Amino acid sequence: MRKAITLGLMMVLVSAMTVSVEQIGADPGKIMKGELFTVTASQWTGSCTSAAIDFSNCPVCSLQNEDSVKPITGQTVSWTSVVASQTASNQKISVSLSGCSPPESGTSSSFNVILPPEISATVSPSSFYNPSGSKQISLTVENTGENSAQDVYASISLPSGVSTGESTSKNLGEIPGGGSTGTTWTVSFSSPTTSTITVTVQSSNAGSTQRTISITAPPSGEDGGGGETPGWVPGGGTTLKYTVDYGNKLQINITYDGTYSFQWNRTLYNISFEAKAGAKLWADEKSSVANPPEDMLVYKYIEIEEEGSVSDIVLRFAVSRSWLELKGADVENVTIKKYLGNGNWKELDVNYVGADATKYYYEVNLDSLSLFALGIKKPAEEEEGEKVVQECPPPTEWSECENDKQTRTVYKLVDGKCVPKVETRECPKAETVWPSWLPKLVIAFVLLILIAVAYYLFRLRSGGIW
Repeated sequence: MRKAITLGLMMVLVSAMTVSVEQIGADPGKIMKGELFTVTASQWTGSCTSAAIDFSNCPVCSLQNEDSVKPITGQTVSWTSVVASQTASNQKISVSLSGCSPPESGTSSSFNVILPPEISATVSPSSFYNPSGSKQISLTVENTGENSAQDVYASISLPSGVSTGESTSKNLGEIPGGGSTGTTWTVSFSSPTTSTITVTVQSSNAGSTQRTISITAPPSGEDGGGGETPGWVPGGGTTLKYTVDYGNKLQINITYDGTYSFQWNRTLYNISFEAKAGAKLWADEKSSVANPPEDMLVYKYIEIEEEGSVSDIVLRFAVSRSWLELKGADVENVTIKKYLGNGNWKELDVNYVGADATKYYYEVNLDSLSLFALGIKKPAEEEEGEKVVQECPPPTEWSECENDKQTRTVYKLVDGKCVPKVETRECPKAETVWPSWLPKLVIAFVLLILIAVAYYLFRLRSGGIW
């Protein structure tokens, strides 16, 4: 069931008017980008004639097909076509009323604008060849958006000859932004035919996605073996051209000279090449490596190895739209680097080849295989004309007194920049400062008087007065 969450109620400027912001499926204190949300003003006192909405403190917001000023016919007024145009934080929306005595106004509590949830699913294995007995199917669900994916359910649809003792529908709960979860099913194969298992993942606020697992039965009386997907030589009876194991690590075994093209997962969505009989190729997706490229924000790593004769390799990969948007990058910012060993990476020429609703697709020609990093170049730490600093200068000296006040400038480091601030204080009271020689002069003067008095007394005694 979809949930409506009120993001905030706060404000009383003159009277009891409140302004609330609401969006279905949004996390508390958040608004999802591109999704409609409603601003409602209510609880004012008295009679008012009109209301106006103000986006001065929400520059990423705008109205669609509504007037910013509305007449009032009751005790509430709302705007229901407000949309967010980009990611931003600490947004507020104001509403003011006219024709009231006294005038009334209110401001919503602050909220962040975030990317809506986007779910993706991976199943393993992605195919079965001539299966029998019990096998386990693993499902991993990721939320590549920022808002929580709510009420996530996963269900599995089994063809004839395939069964499970578990519930075919499982509640995966809520997946936070950037988080993941998973589940498994154990299925039994009794008499499978060439068919498909379908896994569906759906969320109340993130839509749905599907993954399929192919089941391939061998020609009558023949057994391809090995739990792999075979490629039969056209018109060749039971002669195999190749076998593929679509497990967590892709493995391709070539048994016949030719040109090949294979799809794998959502990142490495296709690889094509020329190969001779006996060649093998392995591909593995990684989230981290020992020597990452220092000047790159990496989306995923793909490691590809070969054995035997493999040439004319074309790699096609995909990058999530939401990941690029989260990094503030555009479609042309995507790059790919090849690991050369000893911590060294080489940037390759990459071509943009298209897009769908959730991903951008790229192609690169390879002369050899290795470890590859997919992503974007790190943004420069310095913008032209603006230097990122680590320490600010000391405060300036206090100014001369003017109107019994003194000022000085102090600096605070904010986001790599020194931001100036003026401080003010009362002028200090003047203090009497005696020169350092004055005490000595006083002492000398007192001694002189004492000597004079002593001399005078001595003369009086010498004259016979004493």
